[in-house]
Amino acid sequence: MTQNIEPNHKTLLTALDSHLETGKGLRTAYTFLSLNEESVSTTYAALDERARSIASNLLDHAQPGDRALMMYSPGLAFIDSFIACLYAGIIAVPAYPPKKNRNAERIVAIAKDCHPRLLLCNRETQNNIGGEFADSIDGSKIIVTDEIQTSSPRASLPQINSRQIAFLQYTSGSTAAPKGVMITHDNIVANEISIQQNFKHDQDSVMVSWLPMFHDMGLIGGILQPLFVGFPSVLMAPNAFLRDPAIWLRAITEFRGTSAGGPNFAYGHCVRRVSEEQKRSLNLSTWKTAYNGAEPVRAETIEMFSNAFKEYGFRKAAFFPCYGLAEATLFVSGGPPLIESPVVHLDAQFIEQNQIVDAGGDTARVQTNVSCGRIGDDLVVQIVDPETHSPCTATNIGEIWISGESIAGGYWQRVDDTEQTFHAKLIGDERNWFRSGDFGFLRCDELYVTGRLKDLIIIRGRNIYPQDIEKLVEQHFDFIEPNNCAAFSVEVAGEERLVVVAEGNREMVRWSNEGNTAGNGKDLLKTSIEALRSAIVEQFEVVLSDLVFVRPTTFSRTSSGKVQRRISKMKYLENTLAVTFSSTRPNDELDLNEISELGKIDLASSVESPSISKSVAALLAKELKISVSKLDPNRSFVTFGLDSIGLAGLALSLQELSPTISIETLQKHPTLNELTAFLSKTDANLK
Repeated sequence: MTQNIEPNHKTLLTALDSHLETGKGLRTAYTFLSLNEESVSTTYAALDERARSIASNLLDHAQPGDRALMMYSPGLAFIDSFIACLYAGIIAVPAYPPKKNRNAERIVAIAKDCHPRLLLCNRETQNNIGGEFADSIDGSKIIVTDEIQTSSPRASLPQINSRQIAFLQYTSGSTAAPKGVMITHDNIVANEISIQQNFKHDQDSVMVSWLPMFHDMGLIGGILQPLFVGFPSVLMAPNAFLRDPAIWLRAITEFRGTSAGGPNFAYGHCVRRVSEEQKRSLNLSTWKTAYNGAEPVRAETIEMFSNAFKEYGFRKAAFFPCYGLAEATLFVSGGPPLIESPVVHLDAQFIEQNQIVDAGGDTARVQTNVSCGRIGDDLVVQIVDPETHSPCTATNIGEIWISGESIAGGYWQRVDDTEQTFHAKLIGDERNWFRSGDFGFLRCDELYVTGRLKDLIIIRGRNIYPQDIEKLVEQHFDFIEPNNCAAFSVEVAGEERLVVVAEGNREMVRWSNEGNTAGNGKDLLKTSIEALRSAIVEQFEVVLSDLVFVRPTTFSRTSSGKVQRRISKMKYLENTLAVTFSSTRPNDELDLNEISELGKIDLASSVESPSISKSVAALLAKELKISVSKLDPNRSFVTFGLDSIGLAGLALSLQELSPTISIETLQKHPTLNELTAFLSKTDANLK
């Protein structure tokens, strides 16, 4: 029988103690699925014992209040160590480990910001700690928690005050200056209660999550919410989902999942990647709450997913659009569950003037907004004019300001940023308000998010600061001066895509029009652009959809020299830019007849097995949705427009040829010639 729960815990640790005291110690708390869908589980009692043992070891090397940088690949070891930090009073800093021989700029910046006393990892990630990152943690004690024996912990662990900082949640996005949001035990409890009440979770709920464990949605929602309320959570690595999203839906079916979700792109990924054959084994009828957040919620995505999976038990009303952010611990608004979210159609030209005008029959441009639900009980939301700091009228769009128990205390060691963002004041109101930087409005007590006050780019759940992209572009081209580049996102076919507009100097114009003495200018320009595309995928895991160079003196800046990204975006959408040269990722439709006539072009002149190359080329062309004639055998896959999700899909397709192919295989052998040479030498079944 379903039991409604009203948790009354001071910290997450008292919730765990409560489960043990009420006889739930031997119940499964977490199950982790590997890439081959084999599972390993832990109970509440085993988690508690393991965490206390690790906590005792940590206190041999650090004091309560010290920071512990956590660098784990997805798995149960991350959860053990996170709970151990809470027991020890040590501030956990969840982070994703740097990949071996790959850019570690973000993790270096985090380490330099929080100055960790400890670095926690397992054997799998220990080998990736080196190079520049090793210098940034000089003086930190590295502890491989795999090597800690589970034993009787010290007699007493520190007494935890609920107002203490539990962990630092570093905001995703900027590689230059990530900010550590200071989340207290009180923040966690307030937000977990709000999630439980809004999602209607109880002891019969089952969470199924592929979300990154170090990210706020994966940690607060996928891991801590089940522990707080007392129901099981089934977890898997993000790469498993990206490679084959059917693994997520199969887990919901097998474990009778009731709550599962992710950013909007995840549902589109399922629609595109889950085959009809895979669908036939699914039963999604237990799925009560399909939460959709972390990036703009698309009405068309909801329709597509609902139509694609309704035959297999999925209900459209299960969609649970929600809104949240790390500075509010996680959850701000959403739900109620099993009630279809309202959708409004607004006149886009008035949105640009911050006015709410419903679209009529003669409206030229319509913006559809899905409700992000009702505000959490512990929070208050105001829609505010960002210039006057006064509340907006019901007919105006403004900045979303939030106040309440879930709002964090600020950013670690950043007094000015904390004062500006967390201590905003409304006229006539002495409360502290958090400025979200998002624009929206309230209608019938439901929150609608219309856009960003800041220029933050959100693609597939990733937060990317435009200045980081712009800096990378400027580094790749000598003919772009500082502050002459604007990065932004645009919506195309229901998904966000990255666009860059830049002003080249007169030499660049000559290159694009006439060539130069060193060779054909356009060819050199295209080579540089391909290198830029690869760098953007490498550092940010998103694809550059369109790069546009405009004539000298036509780039939009303020009188003080600041980049006007919104104006560049508007001109781009209106097709009024003074374009000198542009580069769009290949996206012409696949010519299936050409696939069958691969012999017309020599794709394998430098490899041992032309037949392998033809097979790989056919699958690659299908994945890219381009004609085979566009395939350059020496061109990197990412320059064709494949980000991490695209590489995962290509790897899955190529497993038809060789089951050993993975994303890592494509990263190590990133061109058609390199990959086919590798396969012809290593996979005997293909010869």
